[in-house]
Amino acid sequence: MEALQAAVAEMNNETADLGIMSISDGTKQVSIHCRIPANKTESVSAKDWVAASIKSLGFEVPEDATDELVETTLIPKEGQFPIKMKDEIIGQAFEFLKQKGLFLDDDESDDDFVFGDDDLGSF
Repeated sequence: MEALQAAVAEMNNETADLGIMSISDGTKQVSIHCRIPANKTESVSAKDWVAASIKSLGFEVPEDATDELVETTLIPKEGQFPIKMKDEIIGQAFEFLKQKGLFLDDDESDDDFVFGDDDLGSF
C-alpha cells in the first residue's frame, strides 16, 4: 500500500481536478486508492465508485471511506486471485462510470485510418 500511496501522491499533483482510481495487485492482496475532487462528488462519490467496483467480489467499502477518498486493501477469499480480482474491479469500475454517463462508450469504429501521403487526398 505504501508504494501505491507514493505513486498516487505524485499523480494527485498532476490530476488535481480529475477523479482517479488506482488499483494495484500483489501476490496476496489488491490495494485500491480512489480520489474524487470535492467539486465533483455530486456526479460521483469515491464510496459509490469503489462500492460498485468491489461488490461482485463480495467486499464492502471500509467505514472510514468518504465521498472524496477511499483507500482499502482486499485480501482474497477462498478461490480468489489478486490478478483476477483486479481485472474484475477494473471492469466494474468502467461499467459504473458508463452507467453514470461519465465514460463515453465509443460506438464509432476506428476504421478512418490514414496510411502515408497517399491517403491525404487533396490536402
